[in-house]
Amino acid sequence: EEDGDSDGVAVWQDCDDSDGSVYPGTDASCPGTSCLQLLSQGSEDDGTYWIDPDGDGLGAFEAYCDMNTDGGGWTLLAVNGTDGRPGSWSGNSYPRPGASSYGTLNTAVSDLAVIKAGNTAATNYSIDAASLYLVSTREVLAYVGGTTTDFVTTTLPDSCNFFDGDTFCQEDTYTGLTVYHSDGSVLTTNGQACTTANNTAPWTADMYDEFGLHLLDGTDSSPNHCHATSSSLGLGSLGRIYTTFNNVAGQHWSRAVLHHWNDSGVQDQPGFLLLR
Repeated sequence: EEDGDSDGVAVWQDCDDSDGSVYPGTDASCPGTSCLQLLSQGSEDDGTYWIDPDGDGLGAFEAYCDMNTDGGGWTLLAVNGTDGRPGSWSGNSYPRPGASSYGTLNTAVSDLAVIKAGNTAATNYSIDAASLYLVSTREVLAYVGGTTTDFVTTTLPDSCNFFDGDTFCQEDTYTGLTVYHSDGSVLTTNGQACTTANNTAPWTADMYDEFGLHLLDGTDSSPNHCHATSSSLGLGSLGRIYTTFNNVAGQHWSRAVLHHWNDSGVQDQPGFLLLR
């Protein structure tokens, strides 16, 4: 059919084909499914867009879309900041990154530039991405800031929803993942993804009870769940590639992410996680 408002969006995808300023992603009444879907429809600028992953018309929310990094179409799930444990959150019984909602979008967007510039301070932020994961390609981009300012990518399996706050993706189960450097070279073919268990039996010894997706290199039995799955170095001296916890002194919320995949081995840097 003819594109009545000449905005480049097909009639069947357009919210209002008589008004070129109204297109998917512009407001709550005209959301996209995801940032990747909006990219496929011609949205090319990084910025905030409205999305509604489950398409029910009731759960639309604003999200930040990175439309340029590594092919674009990435939705910001979480900023791992340094401002301490969130004081309030929604969507889950504890503030698990990517499975709860906390922080403000405007601050998160500002922090992306701050983190990329090497600043060591950022504010914790998260969206509830359980429904988004179901319509995604399951690719994640884990960015580490501070003195690292670089990222890794991998594709998570579809057999566990790593952003469902009621789901614990078991250690030593989702293994054999290929993790890539930002330049596309392979970091490891022995990657593992898992999520912490919030002191849930039989992992009640797990003191890291509020954290989300961990990317590890190799497997290692432990009495806890996920947080101690891999030693600090592990196979290939990569160990904890990107994890959302830190130490047993309770300072993990103020120290951001821990990682061992960059040559300097710098830890405790702010970072953020994207999904497409």
